[in-house]
Amino acid sequence: MWSGKYKAFLNDENGAVTVDFVVLTSAIVGIAMALVLVIYGGVNSGTANINTGISDSLSDSANLAATIASGQ
Repeated sequence: MWSGKYKAFLNDENGAVTVDFVVLTSAIVGIAMALVLVIYGGVNSGTANINTGISDSLSDSANLAATIASGQ
């Protein structure tokens, strides 16, 4: 009686598919998170450089406008 149910339980592969799906999904999520961290560093650096460039351009424009207004 028990041996038939035990053999059927051991031969059942439905749970293995679920485990495979969970492992593959977690691997994909982990790789995506690592990729976001790598991209974030570059984007953050790029936006800081753009911010610095705009700030410098605005201050140069203000200095030029002040020079023109003073007539020098």
